[in-house]
Amino acid sequence: MTGARDCTVAACDLRNSEVGVYIGDDTHGCQVLGCDITQTQGDGVSIIGTSRDHERVSDHVVDNCYIYDIGWGRIHNRCGGVYMHRCSRVKLTHNHVHDTPRYALGMDVGNDCEFAYNYCHDVNLVTADSSIIEAATALDWGMTVDEQRARHDPHNWGNTVHHNLIHDSGGWGTNRTTGELEAPYYTWGIYLDIDCSGWHIHRNVCYTTVLGGFMQNGGYETVVENNIFVDGQRSQIYWNPWSGRNMHGHRCERNILVSPGRGADIYRIGGGFEDHRVGFGDNLVWAGEASPAISGIPGLRKKDAWDAWTAGGHDEGSRVADPQFVDAANRDYRLKPTSPASEMGIKAIDLSTVGNCESPDRCTWPRPEVAVARDALDYSPTLVVATQPALRDYEDSPLGGAEQGANVGAKPPLSTVEVTDEAAAGGNQSLRITEQPGLEHGFEPYITYMLDQEDGLLELGLDLRCDEGGPFVFECRDDPHAYSLGPQLTVDAEGWLSANGERLLQLPRGEWARLDIACILGEESTGTYDLTVTTAGDAPREFNDLAHAEGFSTLACVVIMSTGDDDARFYIDNLTFQREEAP
Repeated sequence: MTGARDCTVAACDLRNSEVGVYIGDDTHGCQVLGCDITQTQGDGVSIIGTSRDHERVSDHVVDNCYIYDIGWGRIHNRCGGVYMHRCSRVKLTHNHVHDTPRYALGMDVGNDCEFAYNYCHDVNLVTADSSIIEAATALDWGMTVDEQRARHDPHNWGNTVHHNLIHDSGGWGTNRTTGELEAPYYTWGIYLDIDCSGWHIHRNVCYTTVLGGFMQNGGYETVVENNIFVDGQRSQIYWNPWSGRNMHGHRCERNILVSPGRGADIYRIGGGFEDHRVGFGDNLVWAGEASPAISGIPGLRKKDAWDAWTAGGHDEGSRVADPQFVDAANRDYRLKPTSPASEMGIKAIDLSTVGNCESPDRCTWPRPEVAVARDALDYSPTLVVATQPALRDYEDSPLGGAEQGANVGAKPPLSTVEVTDEAAAGGNQSLRITEQPGLEHGFEPYITYMLDQEDGLLELGLDLRCDEGGPFVFECRDDPHAYSLGPQLTVDAEGWLSANGERLLQLPRGEWARLDIACILGEESTGTYDLTVTTAGDAPREFNDLAHAEGFSTLACVVIMSTGDDDARFYIDNLTFQREEAP
């Protein structure tokens, strides 16, 4: 439909089509009621505007529809049960959506829309970096952040998500560390992406997700309150202060957050968190016999994170206590009369009318769920600790291959990171890093090795050969992005080796040198580390008590970079990561 006013599609069985129902430009007040929609190539229902003026597509309703097993004709499979784009005052209510290649309900750019009383589950069967209910704004990358927000805020405000029952977020993708396909993978329950702002997320029940029941990427002034988020495999709520977006003014209050066990966080906080970004309070949290875990705050150790978090003034009025669900084992998350939630101001969530309901407009009633063949997915938590092999000598790596088990940033031919047989400290192969002028970012090329360690002795080492250019950088961080800097070694264009800015000695060009670091982490950290440098034909030279940043006491990653502007060529070999945990 385009140019339509007050049209209704009701009680229809729609299948074997491109899209079940398409509502396009210059449409207002149309309804899709009580339809059964399946076996489409694309979305179950698409509501698509073609203008920056959201009033051209407005006041539509998709209610009481059963949408399942859709989206199998699209090559990209970015299809949802209902997808909206550039629209105003659209209501998605009482729908039952399951078995979709991507989200159940999605929206890119919309204002004053409502997602309510929907039952959605088992989605993202062939995609990842998604959720069950997802939204995003549209960015104009040529504008400043303030200009973008001034343009988009009138069209991205006032949306609500409430009284939805959602579970099994799914996700299918390639594990960035192992390179293997994995499911469930990299999904959330409700995901507000790309600077969504001014949303109200309340009275939803969400369980069995991967990265959390809720995720906010940037944005401001979203309220997340009175929800139940349970059994997120990695975390329950994920706040990500997207770089450069000035995330601020969000509130996270009166939620019930239940971690399924060791290895799952209550909160995951992205890099660059500051107090003004999110206000936390009056939340009821529970992790069974374990202490509630929080990750992503530099220097905050998981084992005592909750106490340190609250001691810092966060989560005032929040409690650690069993929420006392009626029957959590059978997914009945109603609260017993004795639950501490009521005295904390957390209201009961009535989901008795969620999903499809009897109506003259219903295509079929009763509407039993259709069984769809799908892989059984395990959402049970695993203690995810980033590790690295003790030794990388590159002898078994394919020539020309990339570094494995790491995040690599390179843009051939201007920058490369690849295995070579041009040089080797031992054996026949090493890893070569090259750079040419013209790169957009000064930190490219780079390699990031994720490596979690909260205490004990950290020992790192590598054989390094600097043939041309510089600086070469090897550094330890307690967060990949917003970090306190641990041990850092740099070699400039003249071969001078420095440790956290302190010049030590000059390395010979075109020759191998061995660099070994030893650093104590955790409560026993001294704020210093030791370095041993060995060059060909010389006795090892020791440099003790080298100072790193005062706030560094835990390790999240090791980063290698070439940060110069001219031609550069380095080789690394026999890269070692040794961990000795504290008792």
